[in-house]
Amino acid sequence: MSQRLYTTLTILVVFCVLVVGLMYANSNTENRDTIRLEVAKTFLQLMAIGVLGALVKWLFDQHTLARSRADALNEFRKEILRRLISVTNEVRKVPLLIESAQSAKTYGEQMRSLIDSRLELSFIRHELDTANQTFSNSSEVRAHLRTMELYLDELIDEFKDEYRNLSKKQTEKPEVVWSEIQKLPKLSDLRRGGEDSDYRTRYVLSYSSARDLMRQEIWVAVGVKRRAMDGE
Repeated sequence: MSQRLYTTLTILVVFCVLVVGLMYANSNTENRDTIRLEVAKTFLQLMAIGVLGALVKWLFDQHTLARSRADALNEFRKEILRRLISVTNEVRKVPLLIESAQSAKTYGEQMRSLIDSRLELSFIRHELDTANQTFSNSSEVRAHLRTMELYLDELIDEFKDEYRNLSKKQTEKPEVVWSEIQKLPKLSDLRRGGEDSDYRTRYVLSYSSARDLMRQEIWVAVGVKRRAMDGE
């Protein structure tokens, strides 16, 4: 029972007791039995009001708490989705910047950025591991994220194998560096990015699937039906 309701009932009971006490003191014996009966009825009514008020207040508090938890969960979902989109935007910039600079230096800078993106993907997936009920289909979302990670791992492994040699050539034979960078198979796949590329089939499609699963649940949580959301 809330403090305000408790105080109100206490004041009401005290007032009733005082009134009944005055009536009882000034009544004759014949009327006192009637007063006792009315007092009993009054107290039963007050108890019923108190119990009902406490129950209504408890139900309201439970609803408010559940709504707050649901809102907080959906905000967490939105933050996860925002981070996923941000990661992919960073990945998309990598081949464009490498292509524009055509140097070992930029290749190194952008691949380090790709490593950061890979780590962020890992953090997102682990957060979903520890909060398994974030999405009703969290296991499917995590599987898509893992596919994205594995694709980036291959680019990073290639970078670790080749960058030292490319950096050395940038100093000794800068005219051949871009030609050497272009020959890197994993980077070439990322730069090409066609429909049949690994980048498309493994990273982009997995990203799109994870993103859409997240968006669907976020919208459903705020009452937007899937049919309306998909424009069907």
